Amino acid sequence: MVILPVAIAVLFLMLKLETQVRRDGLYVRFFPIHIRYRKFEREVLFEYFSTTYSPIREYGGWGIRFGVKGKTYNVSGNQRVELVRPGQEIQ
Repeated sequence: MVILPVAIAVLFLMLKLETQVRRDGLYVRFFPIHIRYRKFEREVLFEYFSTTYSPIREYGGWGIRFGVKGKTYNVSGNQRVELVRPGQEIQ
């Protein structure tokens, strides 16, 4: 009975969002949920910019979330880097 809550607490303590900017693109992973990095190639990104947002109002909280503006990976805070792909509407 105690093992499951402890395991969940340990999982939350291990969560971290890792980003890497490399010559061929941006790499993101939400460890330990994602073992491999997700690659966003430079050629497929139309625009990127920093914004302030409300994670609770726009996405319902933190983590890997889906909202009106698309998918987000967030750990804490209200700052983000928004990636826009060609054909995607900027809001």
